[in-house]
Amino acid sequence: MTQTVDIPRERRPLLLDLFCCTGGALMGYHRAGFTVHGVNIVHRPWYPFAFRQGDALTVLTRALAEAVAA
Repeated sequence: MTQTVDIPRERRPLLLDLFCCTGGALMGYHRAGFTVHGVNIVHRPWYPFAFRQGDALTVLTRALAEAVAA
């Protein structure tokens, strides 16, 4: 039986789904309480979470640079 964990939004860990395709594999993380954001170079109009179209490695590089600077 699957049970969704109720975690306040401000305390949820962020999971960056690079090369996300349709996002089916990430539903488990979402149910476990993660905030999921997907990145793919191809537009995915039915991706079930927050989505950003672009090169995944470029997005990762920028995210890491921002994390180091913070």
